[in-house]
Amino acid sequence: MSQFPIADMVRDMMAAGAPADAIVVAVKSMERTRPALSPGALRVRKHRQGKAAKALQSVTHVTDVTPSNVTPFPVTPVSKNNNNSNKKKRYNVTNDKNAYIESSLLDSESKKETKKNIRGTRLVEGWRPTQKTIEWTLAEIGQEAAKREIARFHDYWKSAAGAKGVKADWDATWRNWVRSFKDRLEPIQAKHQQSRVIW
Repeated sequence: MSQFPIADMVRDMMAAGAPADAIVVAVKSMERTRPALSPGALRVRKHRQGKAAKALQSVTHVTDVTPSNVTPFPVTPVSKNNNNSNKKKRYNVTNDKNAYIESSLLDSESKKETKKNIRGTRLVEGWRPTQKTIEWTLAEIGQEAAKREIARFHDYWKSAAGAKGVKADWDATWRNWVRSFKDRLEPIQAKHQQSRVIW
């Protein structure tokens, strides 16, 4: 027995040249005689219908596309809008100027471009801040403190386990380290200044 008996019957009747009214009557009678589906079968049907609906949503709009005038590949983006990834993007099929396909599935290349350098790395042996960051550090905390802190920074991040020891921008991590050092140092210096004034 076929999985789609009503569709098979309609196809056979149309092939035989049956009038439309006769096909409608036959479909109605078959629907009345169909056995009721079990709850499990109803869940399966609902699940399959949901999957089919999602598949239809993946390509949301196709206009002026016929098999004779369009080859679907290669596809090039007409416009890129990386500000909002939920927006559908419009793509031009290169063989036909008037054929456009809007699809959220075809923009995977643009997503890869935006996420290209987001992965972090561990601190490499002998890492040094950039010259600009070194100059900033010397202006913030001075040379002696910078030497001590760079050694502490290396030791700390070399020993950090797992994801904690992975950073995307080590210069920014160093600047935050220096700021934290300066924040810890200022109350100590203020207290030291007060003790000098009293004596």
